Amino acid sequence: MKLCCYLSLAICCLASSLRANGPEQASSPLAWELTPYRVQLCVVVQPSARLLAGQEALLSEQLTARAQAVNGGPWQVAANQKFAAARNRWQRELPQADPPAALETDKDVDKVIFVAVREDAGEFQIAAREWDATTRLWNVPVSRVTPQAGLIAAEAFTAVQEAFGPLVRIDEVVDQTTGILCRARGGAIPKPDGSFLALPVGTYLRPVQVSTDKHGQPQPASCTVIPATYLTVLSPAPATGGSRGLLKCGSACALGGEIFPAYHPAQLRLAVGLARSSLPVRVRVVDADAPEQPLSGYEVQRGGADAQGKKNVAGVTNQQGVVERVDLGPGMSWLYVARGNAVLGGRPVIAGLQSEVVIAVKNDRRRLELAAALAELNDELLDTLSRQMILTLRQRDAVLKRDIVLTGKLSQELRANANNPRLATKLADLEKQAASTDVATQERLAEELQKAKSGVERLKEALSQVQ
Repeated sequence: MKLCCYLSLAICCLASSLRANGPEQASSPLAWELTPYRVQLCVVVQPSARLLAGQEALLSEQLTARAQAVNGGPWQVAANQKFAAARNRWQRELPQADPPAALETDKDVDKVIFVAVREDAGEFQIAAREWDATTRLWNVPVSRVTPQAGLIAAEAFTAVQEAFGPLVRIDEVVDQTTGILCRARGGAIPKPDGSFLALPVGTYLRPVQVSTDKHGQPQPASCTVIPATYLTVLSPAPATGGSRGLLKCGSACALGGEIFPAYHPAQLRLAVGLARSSLPVRVRVVDADAPEQPLSGYEVQRGGADAQGKKNVAGVTNQQGVVERVDLGPGMSWLYVARGNAVLGGRPVIAGLQSEVVIAVKNDRRRLELAAALAELNDELLDTLSRQMILTLRQRDAVLKRDIVLTGKLSQELRANANNPRLATKLADLEKQAASTDVATQERLAEELQKAKSGVERLKEALSQVQ
């Protein structure tokens, strides 16, 4: 009865808004915010000494009833055990970072939340994972552990709550970094306790684009994920006043330019909430111009340098261009690829979304080769100039002592030391090679090149001064 009153009030507000503002401006946001999620729960239990055969049906009934009691309104919950026949598969695949294969669900289903329970080493391992039918995407796996059989239902329900990923619609992109206005589906529907669906600050979402049919309904088969991009909730929906489903988000993206496509009436810009995990990731670094080519000896760093300039190096790529394990914190982390003091690229990574991340960067080997050759040339120039200084001092001493023979001998050595065309030829060759590289490489080599030019000029000047 209470829920019906809430819905009646919402419909009245909708009608009033339509009269005041016109159908195109008001009806769409409120219709989205008043659309509930049709959620199915599928529970699979691996029988053991303390997990009896009837536990699966009992747990399914308990979770469905509690989800309806707690989330009823935004959720329309039902049990669906038709997927439970593949329980061995779910026990194996649900806890892993890599998503299982896509599901085929009925048209009247928005989400299927799987719960897998098994006993291992005296503890009960619980894994929950959501399949979103609108975006056709698996969420991040959620894991819970309890040693007590009596706490399985409570822990499993907590996992269900954490596994749920709300959908938001991207309504306006004022600023890609901090000004993305979104509306949460079902955000204006009250729960049985009078509260509303909440997306806490710091919630991460994966943006997608979905085509719609002539009735405005999303067509899941047309879903396109916006790559290497995630949204984060910066401010939640207001508790009172305004639109309860309205959110302000920012974005983290490894791509340049405009990230989100412009609004189009036949294209929905959506984002689905991501659960939190701390699963590690395998990082593979490849050449951006030849992705089949792994890059070895490159640093993988978590985040940027701190205030003291200290780097958080997770590992160095092996001959296959791989760092086998990078531990991530819950949610999103930035991973960067560096060589020496140069950061070559990076991308945001969500823990638990996949077991391997590929980061493509420009192969820095050419710059390193040229930098090494320039360093060798500058070392040789420094040695030559130092020897020139020592010979000059010795010659001045010989002149003061009026040692004509030694003075003449040192003059010959000074001339021979300063007259080294091989150094100038090597510099010219390195200048030519550097000029054939990209602008970024030229900028990184500019300081060492200028140092070499100065050294060669000083040798020329020294040669002109030899008596």
